[in-house]
Amino acid sequence: MCRFTTRGTLPSSPCPRGCSLVGIEILEEAADLPSFPHPLRAAYVLGPERGALTPELAARCQHLVRIPTAFSLNVATAGAIVMYDRLRSLGRFGSRPVAAGAEAEPPRLHIQGGPKRVRRVDRPFSPKEN
Repeated sequence: MCRFTTRGTLPSSPCPRGCSLVGIEILEEAADLPSFPHPLRAAYVLGPERGALTPELAARCQHLVRIPTAFSLNVATAGAIVMYDRLRSLGRFGSRPVAAGAEAEPPRLHIQGGPKRVRRVDRPFSPKEN
């Protein structure tokens, strides 16, 4: 887990291995959210409502993303939009049809693997006798 000690500072502990730091900020060089491929393991950092990410924190981010709007958004709204986009892009949802009234694709198959433990069904449960 990445821990931020105070607003706008770098994490006090490193992010887990394979976790990308994604900065959400209104910058020209940032990728637009609708075309951003979300990493499977990511920590998202949002800038304050009336400010920006510090240059040090923006440099630490592996990805910079912006929500393409003509105005600044409330931090809670921006966070909800980013998480919804992540869910839509990484979830098991089929693609939306291009034409109105067209049939939608079926959901994708589950590919993240099976359960870590398998309960054995060959041994029936029996309460202890006292």
